[in-house]
Amino acid sequence: MNVRPRLRDILTDALIHQPDVEIVADEFRPVHDPEPALADVLIVGTTAPDDGGLPARLLSSAPGMRVLMIATSGDAAVMYELQPRKLPLGEVSAASLVAAIRHGAGPDHAQ
Repeated sequence: MNVRPRLRDILTDALIHQPDVEIVADEFRPVHDPEPALADVLIVGTTAPDDGGLPARLLSSAPGMRVLMIATSGDAAVMYELQPRKLPLGEVSAASLVAAIRHGAGPDHAQ
């Protein structure tokens, strides 16, 4: 999505010969179009690769996908993905369960 032709050519050249990579679409799509392609990784050209708004919308509609936000200048990129986290809670007690619910972690992470 929204990848300038020169950057798209560089990405295509880098990926085309990878035996485990298939480019399923290379058309220019505007950034405001949040409908993701059915892909493992969606590459998005942007002026603000650190802005997580668009990746959040894309990942909410395709949670198994990753979104590579690459600066249109080509000098920075950020990979976004939803990933389960495992937070060991330690010994189970009423207090540790309440802390986990309140703070998303066990007693060692409570504030």
